[in-house]
Amino acid sequence: MIDHLDHLVLTTAHEKQCIHFYTRILGMKLESFIGGTPPVERKA
Repeated sequence: MIDHLDHLVLTTAHEKQCIHFYTRILGMKLESFIGGTPPVERKA
């Protein structure tokens, strides 16, 4: 059984719908940051 989850990466072709699901339906908080090379905006 999974005890906890530290990090998970999901890729989607439908960013708006994905953000809606996780923030409105599941109640998670959206966070944005810039990282990587080249710098890319990422959302968590």
